[in-house]
Amino acid sequence: MQHASEPQASGVSMATDRREGAMKLRVGASLAVVSALTLPALELVSACGETARVAIEAGPSDAQSADAGPARADADADAEVVAVDPCADPAGTPPRAPWPMPGACARRPGSRGLRGPAGGAIGWSSDAGSIGATSPVIAEDGAVIVGTSDGRVLAFEATGGRRWEIAAGAPISASPVLVAGGEVLYVTTAGRLGKVALADGKEGPKREGSRGPTSPLPLADGTVVYTAEDGKMHIASISDLAEVAALEVNSTEPLTLGPDGAVLAAGKDGALRRVVRGAEPQVSVWFRAGAALVSSPVVSGFGEVFVASADAKLHAVGSDGGPRWVVSLDGVASGAPAVAPDGTVYVATASGKVRGYGRDGQERFVFAPLGPAQPPIVSAAGVVLFGAEDTKLYAVLPSGRLSFAAALRARATSSGALGADGTLFLATEAGVVGVGP
Repeated sequence: MQHASEPQASGVSMATDRREGAMKLRVGASLAVVSALTLPALELVSACGETARVAIEAGPSDAQSADAGPARADADADAEVVAVDPCADPAGTPPRAPWPMPGACARRPGSRGLRGPAGGAIGWSSDAGSIGATSPVIAEDGAVIVGTSDGRVLAFEATGGRRWEIAAGAPISASPVLVAGGEVLYVTTAGRLGKVALADGKEGPKREGSRGPTSPLPLADGTVVYTAEDGKMHIASISDLAEVAALEVNSTEPLTLGPDGAVLAAGKDGALRRVVRGAEPQVSVWFRAGAALVSSPVVSGFGEVFVASADAKLHAVGSDGGPRWVVSLDGVASGAPAVAPDGTVYVATASGKVRGYGRDGQERFVFAPLGPAQPPIVSAAGVVLFGAEDTKLYAVLPSGRLSFAAALRARATSSGALGADGTLFLATEAGVVGVGP
């Protein structure tokens, strides 16, 4: 692990063959540890249908977690694996919003093909009125929206000025989400659901629901689902917020859209449940861990699902619900993992470190900031981005080398969100800050 003040050379060169519609990415030996795969080639399919072939020429790292089990045989059997964009399906969010909900989109990968900031300059900051802000969400027009612990929803212009604010009536601890039609959906700790027009802050319908709701998951069928303190998955109409149904899933973690379109709920009993929606919703146990699940599930472009448990383990689950591998962490996960485009999964732990694991379960990345890290996100280039309690934002290359550290001037209190131009936004104890582009 290295801490360096200057950006490091990535060792990556590109050549685009327009006739074949493919991009060949050669990875030099200086990024040998970057490879999350022991495969000779990898095909990535973008949301617009273009295919990029990545040739991995460097060998895999021999670093491995102490109890990482062997990868399933099919992880290394195929010479080529096709990945899709996990955010290609906008579900119930605006299709062109760069970061409409926590985790970037309904499958919550924490990465969605957006470049990150090129350097550590602070280009944007709110006033101190947004103390206690949630993780931001970013609209198509660049607006930045957060909820606050003193019970407000705030929208800022892309330039940093205040667009509007509304009083929600109770503290907000779960991030708002953007829903199709130009509206912001928020929940309060007291259980209120409310909608606000993104353009001007005009308030829409409000409904009272169960206490302690998590950040909502809007779906393409016009409903929104969320869990609450009662352990149920609540289903409400996006149009008027009226509750349609409540299903027992024993979860108080945010819900995720699974690789097959079902909803995944991380249970307090260690069960990862799959909910198939319809006239008669079906709930089944899809995977089971040995301890309570303590993070949202996140889905990679390869259809793999990652989820953390209370016994300080990170689980990789295949697209069929079967276990792929499990690793022991050096502490319970701090929030949800994030998955890079190549399938490498990164997780912050209670020990303060951020660790990364390849698709084979081998540890590829370890970085220890000077203070405990917030949950990471990942840029399109695989740069790992996270704020920490030492008042810095870290941008770390997949090799584990520091690209830059930005001085936030206050402790980071949320995971980040990327704007369309590469600016990274996150909440700190003093307000909301934008780094870059």
